[in-house]
Amino acid sequence: MLPLPVASNGVPAALVYFVLGIVLLSLTRYISLENGWTQDKLKVPIQIPRRWFAYSALILVLLVLLISLLPTNYGLGFFATLMAVFHLLAQLVLDVFFLIQLMIALIAHLLGQNTVIPQNASHK
Repeated sequence: MLPLPVASNGVPAALVYFVLGIVLLSLTRYISLENGWTQDKLKVPIQIPRRWFAYSALILVLLVLLISLLPTNYGLGFFATLMAVFHLLAQLVLDVFFLIQLMIALIAHLLGQNTVIPQNASHK
């Protein structure tokens, strides 16, 4: 049985999740508005995008500070899983490469060429 985190630890994480979602929605809405303004050929004062991005950057800085205060020992092992998948894919590519080398060497051997049959270095 794994120890469960205290319920109060999930509240800041949920708060950060939703605030980050609001920031992303805000930036998406601004890009949508800017595209509409461009299509309508409206002249937009330079203060509008500067203010919008300044407020978004301020919120992101606050989020980074908040995230740095949250506990980091709770996780899903995402990077460990990703590393295992990459290792498995690399091993698969090496095995396929070895099989191709082996087939070429065997064909060359059947045709009378003196070649060295490769040894699979990945399987020890």
